[in-house]
Amino acid sequence: MPEQQSRGPFLRRVVAHVELVSDADKRAKVERFRQGRRSRRPEEQARIERHILDPASYQMNVTLAADLDDGRRITAGGFGFGGPRYGVGAIWHRYRGPQLSDDPEENDRLLNETYRVGLPDIEDAINQMLGRDPDQHRPPRLSWGHLQDALDKVGIKVTEDDLIALPLEIELSEPVQAEIAPD
Repeated sequence: MPEQQSRGPFLRRVVAHVELVSDADKRAKVERFRQGRRSRRPEEQARIERHILDPASYQMNVTLAADLDDGRRITAGGFGFGGPRYGVGAIWHRYRGPQLSDDPEENDRLLNETYRVGLPDIEDAINQMLGRDPDQHRPPRLSWGHLQDALDKVGIKVTEDDLIALPLEIELSEPVQAEIAPD
């Protein structure tokens, strides 16, 4: 733990609260996008809008918080991630289920037909964005900045490594739970 914490409140854990971006929020994003830069070609604009509104894909937003030993929770902005809802593309980092076939092509076919984004994919996405999984590609900038700034405002200076070392609790909103629930 950082030296500054030895004289004040201690960080107990980090909480990542996950929300599903609603269809209404996606439509609002498209509308804001349309009101923005006008220099795009119409076909490029249409492609971007289709991507945002694609019902086969999901988008989730993560809010980060730090729980302190004095009972306070310091909350800050976080980051977003998303991807396909179904198939091999929905697997964020690695598949954790049973092997579906000894034949690799058949195994992939079955995954494409049956796999649905789940809690392990959400955990992998969060761990990647926060640099918590050494087996995953580490983004050039980790997503701790907003939480570090919020903690700094209450007199707690922490490094990314300090935050990575803390326990992480993932809280799923009801819409996220419904999204990843088995059919």
